[in-house]
Amino acid sequence: MVRTLRAALQELIAAAVQRAEAEADVLMPGYTHLQPAMTVRWSHWLLSHAAAWQRDDMRLRDLQPRVATLPLGSGAPGWLGMRLYSSETHVGYGCNLSCMHVYWFAM
Repeated sequence: MVRTLRAALQELIAAAVQRAEAEADVLMPGYTHLQPAMTVRWSHWLLSHAAAWQRDDMRLRDLQPRVATLPLGSGAPGWLGMRLYSSETHVGYGCNLSCMHVYWFAM
């Protein structure tokens, strides 16, 4: 989910940069305190939003390792008739690691 969101956000940033380059000479009214102010370039206004989206992407990048952890080792505790190793189970789900407190199930 985070990877999908990051990919979409990066596409949005790339589209904003392309439009800013293509429409560098377009002018628009700037606003301050909800009132018209100096004229600004459309590309400047657009890239100001792209900068915020880049910060959002950095936050999602930092979040990804924390949410890519399988809680409870993703396996039933032991009455399945087979051994589930939480140290290996998380790989199938694309996660980085399993929670440490479930390793006793693999003993």
